[in-house]
Amino acid sequence: MDEQPQQDGAVAIDSYSTTVRLILHVGDKQYELADVGPFDARLRKPQVLLERSDRAILEIIVDGRSERKRVKVSASDERHRIRFLS
Repeated sequence: MDEQPQQDGAVAIDSYSTTVRLILHVGDKQYELADVGPFDARLRKPQVLLERSDRAILEIIVDGRSERKRVKVSASDERHRIRFLS
């Protein structure tokens, strides 16, 4: 896989000719994600999510096409992972 910096500072990963970006929007903050699973997401850069949110937005961008889904996230002192709430 080849990581390519984008204009906005995010990193897009090219694999099989597809560019994918994963972004978690919590309030006015954005968190770049390395990967997403059913119960949690791994952060691209170590950060702490200090606020719980029932209105976070998970944005998945594939080849420039964006899809958004509302998710609930837990506040955590883990620096590499964000947990989803059911």
